[in-house]
Amino acid sequence: HAAELPPLPGKGIKMVQNQRDPAFIAMRKHGLESYLRQVAALTQALRDESGVHDAAFEALLEFLELGR
Repeated sequence: HAAELPPLPGKGIKMVQNQRDPAFIAMRKHGLESYLRQVAALTQALRDESGVHDAAFEALLEFLELGR
């Protein structure tokens, strides 16, 4: 089963975007958290197919749940 990772969210253009602006940081954080949730869901689906689970993956799921 081939799986494709979602694209990373964009960082903006450093010369144009103030990457220290709180609004930008909040938007970037939201995008990265969304990306991690997508990767976790994909990983969960692959692990469900294989029947393999480990502590690192469970810790990632717990971390993502706390961020919701």
